[in-house]
Amino acid sequence: MVNNPSCPDPEVIMGKEWEEEEEEEEEEEEEEEEEEEEEEEEEEEEEEEEEEEEEEEEEEEEEEEEEEEEEEEEEEEEEEEEEEEEEEEEEEEED
Repeated sequence: MVNNPSCPDPEVIMGKEWEEEEEEEEEEEEEEEEEEEEEEEEEEEEEEEEEEEEEEEEEEEEEEEEEEEEEEEEEEEEEEEEEEEEEEEEEEEED
C-alpha cells in the first residue's frame, strides 16, 4: 500500500477523535462543576437572605413588644394618677 500524505493514517484520525472527545468531556465536567458551584452560591445567598429576614422579623417583634410594654406602663401610670386624684377629691370632700 502506498502511503498517501493526503490520506492520514486511521490511527492518527482515531487519536485525534479520541483527544477531541476527551477535551469535550473535560469541558462538560468543568461546566457541570461551575454550575454546581453557582447553585451552591445561590443556595448560600438564599439562606443568608432568609436569616436576615428572620433577624429583621425578630427585631420588629421585639420592638413591638417593647412598645406594648411602654403603652401598658403609661396606662398603668395614668390609672394610678387618676386613682390618686380621686382619692384627693374624696379627701377634700370629707373635709
